[in-house]
Amino acid sequence: MLKFKVSAASAFLILVPIIIFHIWRFIVPAIEVQNRMFSRVTIISAVILFYSGVAFVFFVLLPAAIKVMLSFVGPEMISTIGAEDYLSFIIFSCLIMGILFEVPVIILVLTRLGLISPQFLINKRKYAIVIIWIIAAIITPQPDPFSQSLVGVPLMLLYEISILISKIVARRERRKLNITKN
Repeated sequence: MLKFKVSAASAFLILVPIIIFHIWRFIVPAIEVQNRMFSRVTIISAVILFYSGVAFVFFVLLPAAIKVMLSFVGPEMISTIGAEDYLSFIIFSCLIMGILFEVPVIILVLTRLGLISPQFLINKRKYAIVIIWIIAAIITPQPDPFSQSLVGVPLMLLYEISILISKIVARRERRKLNITKN
């Protein structure tokens, strides 16, 4: 079962850009010419952000989490982390953080569609921060503030970047609207 999980996770990570590319190639004939560049940038950004989330897990979150988990093992105790449990933890963490790192792209698309505004994001910032820290508490396996901060702080930065992106997109949409009215 362990070999299957490793194979499936590896295949998923390798095939995501290829699958997205083929979906885009299928959809592109239906997209207006002026929106093709936007869709291209959105897809490339989504792939980059997903892999950034996976890299964040591998190079920042996992080493810190393992160090903290192993610190709970005393000198007379033996660590019994099984390979399958460890792999499940890695896959779960990579998938969740990859998806959470997509927040700026989701906000970009929702702003472009006119479903949310930068002011809405600013007004709901308090709630977003609470939700981010709840997610950080759920994702991290240990209850210490350091581990939760490793997840919470980057997610807060992504939310703030999302607000900035939303402002830029909303400003461009207003300019386009003013140009077409005149």
